[in-house]
Amino acid sequence: MPLSLRALSDRLTVSRAHVGNLLQEAEAAGWIRTDGRSLTFFNPSLLAEFEFGAACQMVFYDDLAASICAEAHGHEAPRA
Repeated sequence: MPLSLRALSDRLTVSRAHVGNLLQEAEAAGWIRTDGRSLTFFNPSLLAEFEFGAACQMVFYDDLAASICAEAHGHEAPRA
């Protein structure tokens, strides 16, 4: 997949500016390096950070869904 701002923004349905900012931050953090259109380095710690963040969001939304369901049925939500 091309790493042009246009290609990434179209694929992710976000603005080119947003993609550019994220790529700049990732390069500044040492997570990736690009030559403008190709990925030349990928630090595995980026994947670990992403997986941890995704797992935290899943737990949060699971708790949120449990609270909403419990409220709809007049019960107290179970705590994880």
